[in-house]
Amino acid sequence: MVAAIREVMIGAACQRCRVHFLRNVFSVIDKDAGEMVAATIRTIFTHPSQSAVRAQVDTVADMLGGQFPNVKRMLLEAKDDLTAFAAFP
Repeated sequence: MVAAIREVMIGAACQRCRVHFLRNVFSVIDKDAGEMVAATIRTIFTHPSQSAVRAQVDTVADMLGGQFPNVKRMLLEAKDDLTAFAAFP
């Protein structure tokens, strides 16, 4: 879907749904770690500027990457789509 949007709507931003992203994350971690991982990921969306939001993705990916390498990969691959909201005023 994202590839199609970028191909047809050149220059358009696509915001990935946070809820669906977290569901995808939950599918690759143990249930017991879910709330901690979700709370850590939610910190990404609390920052006031685009640069801070994008930096927080890297910070969270590094924090979780040791224990959850798949989550780190998912965060970094989805970085542009997860942080698209921060480009708007």
